[in-house]
Amino acid sequence: MWSKNGYGYGFQGQEMDDEVKGKGNSVNYKYRMHDPRVGRFFAVDPLADKYPHNGPYNFSENMVIHAIELEGLEAFFIHGTNHNSDAWDDSNIPGLKESLMKYTNNQTMDTDFSWYKDSDGNQLNNLMNDYEDRAKAAEMLANYIMKNKVEGEEVTLIGYSHGGNVAIQAAKILNKKDPDFKVNLLTLNTPTEPAKSSFGNVNSITDNNEAPNSKAINDHVHFWTSWDIVAGGLSGGDRYTIGNDGKTDNIEIQDNDLDSDDNWYDPFDPHYLENVDPEEIKSSFEEKLKPIE
Repeated sequence: MWSKNGYGYGFQGQEMDDEVKGKGNSVNYKYRMHDPRVGRFFAVDPLADKYPHNGPYNFSENMVIHAIELEGLEAFFIHGTNHNSDAWDDSNIPGLKESLMKYTNNQTMDTDFSWYKDSDGNQLNNLMNDYEDRAKAAEMLANYIMKNKVEGEEVTLIGYSHGGNVAIQAAKILNKKDPDFKVNLLTLNTPTEPAKSSFGNVNSITDNNEAPNSKAINDHVHFWTSWDIVAGGLSGGDRYTIGNDGKTDNIEIQDNDLDSDDNWYDPFDPHYLENVDPEEIKSSFEEKLKPIE
């Protein structure tokens, strides 16, 4: 409800509804109405089953003054080849997750998914991983998403290296089960074009050639690091070149080593997640992913 001065937002930037209980006493969050006078919502938290330690009507875990209410919109991070979920730890890449989250419509993130091993203990994401390995990982990811997402809420998949391909396959699996299911997609240094790898790995069915045209993908931004010879040649290509429907934006960034004064560096460095510059990610693109309707 817009006020007389034309501004209708208040506590934590949420829309006010002054007609309900008087000026400033009712705040319209996306999923629930909040009463700032008592610091409580009128409906159960849509994430209540995931956080049993927290009361279902509490506001930001009872930290009313300094905390921000998170409403359960989740972005799922998917690590790459020869990594596990620890790859997203802040000690390895300070600020990178937050820089990527800038482009999403999400407020919370999930970095716990790992496709390092399958249920039998076999490593899926070794240097020789192929489409079939990533297909198994995609089934794991699709099941993980369905178990951890909140029904009806927007999902963004953020994948590094071949983790991006796992995300794309998982999105297709979920869309096949439910034709209305779509995801937003952020990929970082993900191989894209069919090519024979120097490691002997032939991408006979390139995972993400269909990504820009896939019914499962609502919107997509692809970041690729300058001089990345891994995604740019050894295991594929460094740009999304398929599809003209405007779903994919290709954004070139630099890695930390290219900004240094060293005259020589490991040629694989530009591909490594640890060497991606969060500031490059944050400043390289101005738009958010399109909301999923």
